Amino acid sequence: MIDKVKRTIQKYTMIKKGDKIVVGVSGGADSMSLLNLLIKFKNEYNIEIIVVHINHGIRGSEADRDEHLVKKYCDDNDILVYIFKTNVAEHANKLHITIEEAGRELRYEKFKEILKKENANKIAIAHNKNDSVETVFINMIRGTGLKGLLGIGVVNGDIIRPLIECDRHEIELYCTQNNIDYIVDSTNNENIYTRNKIRNELIPYIKENLSQRVIDNIFRMTTVLSKEDTYLDKEAFRVYAEAIKKCREYYVDIDLKKLILCDEVIAKRVVRKALYEIAANRLKDINYEHINDIFNLIYKQSGKKINLPNNIVVERSFDVLKISLENTYKEEEYEYKINKFPCSINIEENKFTLELIDNLENIINTDNVKYFDFDKINIDDLRIRNRREGDYIYLKSDKERQKLKKFFINNKISKEERNKLPILVQNNNVLWIVGYKVSPFFAPAEKARKVVRIEKMIDQN
Repeated sequence: MIDKVKRTIQKYTMIKKGDKIVVGVSGGADSMSLLNLLIKFKNEYNIEIIVVHINHGIRGSEADRDEHLVKKYCDDNDILVYIFKTNVAEHANKLHITIEEAGRELRYEKFKEILKKENANKIAIAHNKNDSVETVFINMIRGTGLKGLLGIGVVNGDIIRPLIECDRHEIELYCTQNNIDYIVDSTNNENIYTRNKIRNELIPYIKENLSQRVIDNIFRMTTVLSKEDTYLDKEAFRVYAEAIKKCREYYVDIDLKKLILCDEVIAKRVVRKALYEIAANRLKDINYEHINDIFNLIYKQSGKKINLPNNIVVERSFDVLKISLENTYKEEEYEYKINKFPCSINIEENKFTLELIDNLENIINTDNVKYFDFDKINIDDLRIRNRREGDYIYLKSDKERQKLKKFFINNKISKEERNKLPILVQNNNVLWIVGYKVSPFFAPAEKARKVVRIEKMIDQN
C-alpha cells in the first residue's frame, strides 16, 4: 500500500518538497493510516505536518475517546495537533441542513483556518476508493449530470486525497499489519443515513448478486469520465472567454449570439461557469432543472427573467444573458459639473478631456472625439452623468427629438448598461450618448466662433 499511495501522489503531483500539510484526522482507519504514511514520507519529501481533529460533540464518550487517540498518536510522533470542539447539531439547525452536511462544513472551515494560521499550503483528507464510489451512488440516486459521476475529486485546489486509489479493506489491513490503533465509529453501522445504506446494504447486495468488482469497476469509470469532463471543461472555458461581454463582482453578461452557436452541453457548462464566477458559495441549491431553465431562457424574448435560489437572478436582455445577485448591486447616480476649460473627468474606467478651441479647421467627429458649438451651450448647465428621468436627444434636426429611454430600447441597450452609460448633457438635453449617438442640435455652425472639443481617452494598457 505504501507504493500505491506514492504512485498516487506522484501521478497527481499531490505533494512537492517543502510542502506544509494540514491533515484531517478523525481517528478512523483511513485518517490514521494517512497520517502514518505522511510521517513515513516526511523526510523524503521534506514536508511539515499539522493535524486537525474535530470533536463534534454528538457521540459522547466515543468522541472523547477519538480525541484522546489522535492526540496521543500525535504527541508520540512529535506532530503539532489542533483539537476543536464544535456543536454540529446547533450548526445544522441554524442552517437547516443535515448533521452530515453541518459536520462537513465545520470540518473544512477549521481545516482552512489552520491552513491560513500555520501558513500551510495543502490539506490532506483520507477519502478512499469506497468513499468515492459511494458518492457516485448518492449522486445517481439524487439525479446528476456527468460531474456527479466523477465521485470525489482527487485534487481540488489545495485539498489532496492520497488514499483515493486504496479500498477500505486494504487500508484496514495496513493498520493491522503496522500496529496502528484506530477507532470504529458506531454510527457507521446505523442505516439511517443514505451513505450508510449504500455502504452496508446496496454495495454488499451488488457484490453478492451482480459483481464482486463493483468498487473497482465504478472507480475505473470515474477515472475515464474525469478525463472526458476535463476536455469538455476546457472547451467550455474557451467559449466562456469569447462569450463574456462583462464580468463584475455581482454580475456576468454573456453574449447570446455566441452562446447559441454552441452545443447544448457546452452552453450549459458556460452558464455554470458564469454562476460560479459571481456566486461560488451560493450554488448548493442550484440543480439540473435550474440549469435547464436558464438554457431555455436563451430562446425567450428580451425582458424575461427567472429567480433562482439564494437571490440569483437570470435575465435575457436583448442579445445578452445577464446573471446577477439580487439586492447586492445597486447602480448609483453620478454627475460631474463642467465649469471650466480645459478640464478632465474620470468616471470609473472612463476618462474624458474637454477643451475650448478657436481653430475650426479639420473638425471631424470620430468615435471618441466630438465637437460642439460653444455658443449653443450654457456652460452652467453642462454635465457628464448617467441617465435621469426626462432626458431626451435630438436625432436628425431640432424638430425631431426622442426620449432617451426610447432610444435605449430601440438600440437594444441593456438596463444595466443604461444606468452606467456616461452622457454629456445640458439640463435634460443630451449632447452625446457616449459610444452611440451625438446630437445634431449642438453641431458647430458654419461660422462658429469657438468649439468645445471632448475626447474619451482610450486606455493603452
